[in-house]
Amino acid sequence: MAPVQGHLSLDMSSTPDTPYHNLNREEVTRLLVQTLADLGYEAISRDLAGVSGLESGDPAIHGFIQLVYQGAFVDAEAALLDLGFDAESAGHILYLVRRERFLELLMVQNNRPEALRVLRSEITPLGVPEDVSRQLACILVDDSDAELCDELGWLGTPVESRERLVEEISKFVPPERLLPPHRLATLLNQAISHQREKDCYHVRERTETGNVSLYKDYRSNRDKFPSRVIKTLNSHSDEVWFVRFSNTGKYLCSASSDSKIIIYDVENDFRVLRELVGSDKAVMYCSWSPDDNLLLTCGLDLYVRLWDVRSGTCLESTSFGDKLRIWSCEWLPDSSGFLAGSPDKRLWLFNSKFEVSYEWPIDDKRVTDLAVFPNGKSFITVNQDHSAYIYDIFTKKLLKEIKIGKKLTSVTMSQDSRHCIINVAPEEVQLWDLSNYTLIRKYYGQQQARYVIRSCFGNWDESFILSGSEDGRVYIWNREFGNLIYALEGHKELVNCVDWNRNGTGYGARVFATAGDDHTVKIWGV
Repeated sequence: MAPVQGHLSLDMSSTPDTPYHNLNREEVTRLLVQTLADLGYEAISRDLAGVSGLESGDPAIHGFIQLVYQGAFVDAEAALLDLGFDAESAGHILYLVRRERFLELLMVQNNRPEALRVLRSEITPLGVPEDVSRQLACILVDDSDAELCDELGWLGTPVESRERLVEEISKFVPPERLLPPHRLATLLNQAISHQREKDCYHVRERTETGNVSLYKDYRSNRDKFPSRVIKTLNSHSDEVWFVRFSNTGKYLCSASSDSKIIIYDVENDFRVLRELVGSDKAVMYCSWSPDDNLLLTCGLDLYVRLWDVRSGTCLESTSFGDKLRIWSCEWLPDSSGFLAGSPDKRLWLFNSKFEVSYEWPIDDKRVTDLAVFPNGKSFITVNQDHSAYIYDIFTKKLLKEIKIGKKLTSVTMSQDSRHCIINVAPEEVQLWDLSNYTLIRKYYGQQQARYVIRSCFGNWDESFILSGSEDGRVYIWNREFGNLIYALEGHKELVNCVDWNRNGTGYGARVFATAGDDHTVKIWGV
């Protein structure tokens, strides 16, 4: 057949008025008009719109959007007046446009006086909430706060930020007048995500765009899950109680009842980088400083120690007498200090000089474990009274008591500072939403009647839950569905601790480590 020449030609009289595979034919056509233009086929997009009589949206709205994309914000404001929005929607859109103008004056043109004028004379009179006004004022003073920039819609360049702006504007416009940007691509990505989410074994990559065929359905591949031992580390001479990857994912530390802490080089086949020697009894807990240069440890010798990772030198140490035990310690995310908890009813905040700056009056609360929220605002403890407690780091106030009613052995925070997992004897791992203090799900199977077992979230997106067990297995559940997907055998005795290398790259990107009573650290991979 000879190639078709010229523009699109359709006999619309033969086009059926029935649904297209149970989909609204008009909506599908409008999506195609938009998608063809997105792909660069503007002429074909115009032809399809012409022969079908269906534009991807209201021409007046499209004109307004083009002004936004071009950065002609004053003209866009004038055009907005003629688009017929209700007062509330028009007010929201006007704020968004003026906010983008403010941000570009500040970030691109470095024109702070004009940005200040826009804030005072054009944004503030719109009656924006006080917290939003405060954010805009803060970014005017310090525009290096990446988290605040993102929250206000600035993504680093005008092109990306205007794209985000159009997405926000589209929420106030009926889809009959303006399709959300790249709507068909959004639907296709949602379909792919849905197929993957049904796969309990799918280990999501940080970037998965462009490597999935649309021609066939997604198929599960369990071979890509890290379910086999790829290396056994034998440097300890007694039970290994704790493992944790560093914040960069480049290092792993292990702590043992042989009193040693060992640092491994993840990117160099887990070669022993350093042995930290100084404790004379079992080491129970380790915490990496945010920059990975320092390591906090505590254990049965009743001391908290601060180590220089590079030199292996103990820089500081402290204890509170010959009877006061310290079982857990955690850095604050801003490196300003750390927390330490004791089963002897003590809970301290230390400053960066290794001095106690505050002690909570916790009465009869014996602290078994603690974890700091990654946002640095709060922390949680699990105690021997079968409850968890959440405290505000800045005000020092007790925010919430969560009564669980069973023996609690450990707690781990999620990276979003919203969720945590709590190990509950004799056979539960519980997932909690700390934004509303609700129990989301329980994971069953592992055994922890007598000992402390430390669990973790799995993968960078925290889509799995992993736990050791007294039966020597490593239990893995799909976080969303709650089903047990693996009970891995590798250790000969109790598995005390599991940690997934969420920030690893290359060789260390898809591995987790386990600590066992069989004196070994196991590295699991694909």
